[in-house]
Amino acid sequence: MVPLTHGLPADGERCREAWLRPLDGRDEEALARTDGRAAAARASALLDRVVERVGALEGVSSAALTVGDRERLLWQARRLASGDRLDLVLDCPACTGKLDVSLDLSAFDGPVPGGVGDRSAHPGGVPTEQREEIDGHVVGFRLPTGADQEAVADSAADPPAAARALLARCVLDVDGAVPDDAVLARLGGALAERMAALDPQAETRVDTACPACGAAVSTFVDAGAVLIEELTRSARWLLEEVHALAWHYHWSEADILALTAARRGRYLELIDVAVSAGGR
Repeated sequence: MVPLTHGLPADGERCREAWLRPLDGRDEEALARTDGRAAAARASALLDRVVERVGALEGVSSAALTVGDRERLLWQARRLASGDRLDLVLDCPACTGKLDVSLDLSAFDGPVPGGVGDRSAHPGGVPTEQREEIDGHVVGFRLPTGADQEAVADSAADPPAAARALLARCVLDVDGAVPDDAVLARLGGALAERMAALDPQAETRVDTACPACGAAVSTFVDAGAVLIEELTRSARWLLEEVHALAWHYHWSEADILALTAARRGRYLELIDVAVSAGGR
């Protein structure tokens, strides 16, 4: 079970507990068929396959979840597939050196202490629509969802344009009126900060220092991008793995595809040991 910050509404309440199953070979095949689609759409397709329910809601569309809740679920899916450790190689902007960084993904299990992710502080859930005073204006807005990410995917190559498009979708009104581009530009920075505070796991930031020159290095890590890259890499060898396991164990293709990548890998290691020892 994965606790969510916002979850989904149902019968006047918010369902904030999600159940996932581990990714398996069938999901790797399905991901391969989404090649060419935008990253947000591919992440939605993966989540729709592995999220069994949110509260009592079954067959939910992950695109309806806030970006932070989706990131939390994607990190959990990655943990189930490959464990808690994530090794990254970052570029130093000062000396162009390479940095090896490891993330402990188990840190994504807990709430944000005292923040909106703290379920004890917000037992009824935090509404995804808010009306607040920001820089002297009363602003109605909602938190971005997966559907919003998919809608602005065409602007992904231009991050500032994508941010503006996302803001235009999520700001409902300013002082009771539909805001124009100038108003959105003026309030954009403060609004982005407030949305990030209300949906704290929407971005995973890594801050470290270059061991060679001491320069500060900061970057954002996207859970969906990490998971898609790893599954795509694993899927390249899927057919060969199915062949090897079917040859040695005489299992059906369906049974083998129902195994996780880690489980397939362990059986393949056992086959290598047996073959090296002179067995079949």
